[in-house]
Amino acid sequence: MSIIAILSWWYGGGWISRIDLGRKRLVSTLDFFSIDQLLGSLFAPFRQNGTLTGGSWLMRLGDQLVSRAIGGVIRIGMVIAGLLSILFWIIWTIIEIIIWPLIPFFPILGAVVWKVGWVI
Repeated sequence: MSIIAILSWWYGGGWISRIDLGRKRLVSTLDFFSIDQLLGSLFAPFRQNGTLTGGSWLMRLGDQLVSRAIGGVIRIGMVIAGLLSILFWIIWTIIEIIIWPLIPFFPILGAVVWKVGWVI
């Protein structure tokens, strides 16, 4: 394989595959966290088992409120974690796309740094 073939892949198909991999990671993260579903059911009861059928209406109301508050807190935490993960993957992909064309020059830069004697 010649240097021309390697470089043509690097700056062509390789770069496109990096972009596609970043897109797939982002879609996978969006699917994993399902932020739209979490927001749609934000204050739905959290794991309410319905065992409290008897008792006063005040007791049932308190059970419902506590269950919905717990569900809201957990779902808000998951939405925040999802947004942070999405932001991380967007930044990581942008850095990857910017650095990808520069990677073939790293050995040359390393040789220059080694020859000059700089310590990084």
